[in-house]
Amino acid sequence: KTPKRQKPPQRSLPPGFVSWNRETFEKLIARPPEMLQSRFRLSYGLVLDLIQSDAERNDPNRNNFTALREIIQLCHEDDGSKRKLLAEAAVLVRSLGRAGILKMVRDTSSDYLWAMVDQNLQFDFSLFQTLSLYLVEAIDQLEPTAPDYALDLVSVVEAILEDPTVVLMRQVDKAKDELVAQMKADGVPYEERMERLEGVSHPKPGREYIESTFEAFRRIHPWVRGDQVRPKSIGREMFEHYWSFEDYVRLYGLQRSEGVLLRYLSQLYKTLSQSVPERAKTEGVYDVLGYFRTMLERIDTSLLEEWESLLHPELASTAATNASRRGASCFAEAGGTVLSARGGDIFALAGTPSRREALHAQLKMLAESDLERFALFRLLQEVRPDVVIDCVNTATGIAYRNVFKASAEVYRALEKGTLDEEAVEQLLETLYVPRLIRHIQVLYEGMTRAGTRAYVKVGTSGTGGMGLNIPYTHSEEKPSRVLLAKSAMAGAHSMLLFLMARTPGAPITKEIKPAAAIAWKKIAHGPIVRRGEPIFRIDAQPRPLGQTFSTHEPAAAKVRGEALEAVYIDTGENGIFSLEEFAALTTSQQMEFVTPEEIAQYLVFELEGGNTGHDVINALDNAVLGPTYRAGLLRHWALERMNELQKKHGTHSVAFEMLGPPRITKLLFEAHLLQLAFKTMSAVREATAEQVERRLDELVRTQPEVANDVAAVGIPLLLASGEIVRGPKVIVPAEAENEPITPARLEVWVRDGWVDLRRENCEKWIERCRRIYDETENIPEDETSSRHLRNRRFWDEGKMIQPGKVVGWILSVEEHGGRIKQ
Repeated sequence: KTPKRQKPPQRSLPPGFVSWNRETFEKLIARPPEMLQSRFRLSYGLVLDLIQSDAERNDPNRNNFTALREIIQLCHEDDGSKRKLLAEAAVLVRSLGRAGILKMVRDTSSDYLWAMVDQNLQFDFSLFQTLSLYLVEAIDQLEPTAPDYALDLVSVVEAILEDPTVVLMRQVDKAKDELVAQMKADGVPYEERMERLEGVSHPKPGREYIESTFEAFRRIHPWVRGDQVRPKSIGREMFEHYWSFEDYVRLYGLQRSEGVLLRYLSQLYKTLSQSVPERAKTEGVYDVLGYFRTMLERIDTSLLEEWESLLHPELASTAATNASRRGASCFAEAGGTVLSARGGDIFALAGTPSRREALHAQLKMLAESDLERFALFRLLQEVRPDVVIDCVNTATGIAYRNVFKASAEVYRALEKGTLDEEAVEQLLETLYVPRLIRHIQVLYEGMTRAGTRAYVKVGTSGTGGMGLNIPYTHSEEKPSRVLLAKSAMAGAHSMLLFLMARTPGAPITKEIKPAAAIAWKKIAHGPIVRRGEPIFRIDAQPRPLGQTFSTHEPAAAKVRGEALEAVYIDTGENGIFSLEEFAALTTSQQMEFVTPEEIAQYLVFELEGGNTGHDVINALDNAVLGPTYRAGLLRHWALERMNELQKKHGTHSVAFEMLGPPRITKLLFEAHLLQLAFKTMSAVREATAEQVERRLDELVRTQPEVANDVAAVGIPLLLASGEIVRGPKVIVPAEAENEPITPARLEVWVRDGWVDLRRENCEKWIERCRRIYDETENIPEDETSSRHLRNRRFWDEGKMIQPGKVVGWILSVEEHGGRIKQ
């Protein structure tokens, strides 16, 4: 006989489980809405604030407890509950009076007695914890002269704070591990070991005193209801062993729960500071306060600054007071670090989406389903980093899409009536703000879901620390709108990171914003590559200027098959510069520079909890990292090394037209030609304009390679005869196509990016040399103070002309493009 199949046992539903189906949904629609239940509760802190507000108003139409009665009447409890709340309020007020926290003070204009907070309590005294009054009464029973008074006081404070469960569990686990190891060493049987482990708990120093005093407090204050003290030892344990935050995290393996511990310590410090009466604070208690304050400042000063700025707006601390507490040599050890690369556009969707898809992803409201499509989000979910260090130049990547150019094209199409979808899409693709916002949204979501704990951005000022007078641009406009857009994006980016730093659950967010050029990676001699393509040498001959001019004219010169070679310095992201470009860029009052190693050093300081003073998020105005003493020392070595290589290879490293704008390249080459023709500034100063014109004309005609090197980088030479030496492509004008040449237009081109060998410009160079000489001569010979930047030693007229130094002077003095903030 076949046995009957037994029905599988049905599992009972867990408590509180609610099934959800169509029937449930329809019932919810038909059923009257559920009334919200009031959760209004009175606390000592609330009562104290309301009583104090009545007294401070000094209103003849109000009296003691008016505000307290009003808030109870306005709450959403029923009438019976409101009567109970009034009775409870009376009990709380009497308790505050018995504890000496409330005093009766006579009105200034009548005989009325106001209930006010005792004037002997500290300015910021507060009872914001539920059991704060118990704390005040329990502290009064401690003996201030006892050796462990400060530690016992900390234990009482900790007993009224919420339990950070994860920390207490780690304490229990560690205690069990140590006990098991000891019992195994002692040969304790397994059953007995298990029995003993059942009784293991986290440390509870002063438990008997705390529980006995609380029971006495409860008998006097029956309203305490179900509130309980929770003895524990976290802050006390840290102070007893003088452990740092990092030590404690490492000891208990709290790497994933640092936020819980940090919040607890912040509450402990605030309770010690505000809820412990001043009369109870001995020297030992102040030591405890100083210990926890220093710890919190090292981790994140905003934990204290925001709170204290509300209490004392006139004394709000600034970042200038938060000097670095760490030594100067705190580089991270490389150790067993493994580098792995990833490719992709961190601002866009992964893969190869259509233009419409890409635009939609940037402009529409961000949906959950869209996150997975972004390359940056995928990377963060794959790697799940603890720390993200972002050195991508976000502002450049977004702003150099050039919305101005795209807008001009759309406007021209509108004028002609030929506007099409592609032009509109191209314009939408260049919009800065939506792209930046979407980037921050994806970055935030990706890091929070990956459990990232810290994010440090190496940002930019957009101008290398210079102002609106910055002489370095990549356009004919000064200052360049695109460059200003980059600065605008850098500022907007900082503000969005500022908001992210204030978002609960977000990583600790910091930004270091260098305000100088960043250099360098390598110094070498070799082929010069610009925008990914080598600059080829050319054979160019003087030719008539003609009536029209074109930027691209292949027949203007023969292109050789060999690349231009010279000494260069590789600055990384900003590309390579010639010796003289680097000299001009980094000379005093120009952009100057800071080394990557210094940036990394400050970055490590911030990650380790130090305060460098350069964190933009924490102190925007004081965080810019300007030119440095180290860079000043190394600049001399870099220029010296580049000069040595230049002599060794017999080449001239003057300009590659990467520094921008073309005018700087033009000035560098003009100074270089004067160097070749006259050697020194004194020789130029003593010559006539006619002599200078003739010597320069002879130079470029008898030594064509000199002119060829200039023309090769896209800078034409305009001779005194009106002839021009140029390459197949010129930088200025940028996009000319059979452009008619007019005198006015020609002068603009020559000023902005042509080497001008005509007499008028020769006269201008003579005047410059004379002005430099006069400035130097006006300095007394016995003047040796630090007052003068460019003295006789700086120029040293006996030496050859130094184009970078001279052009730096022109930009600073003549064109008012100097740096005024370091």
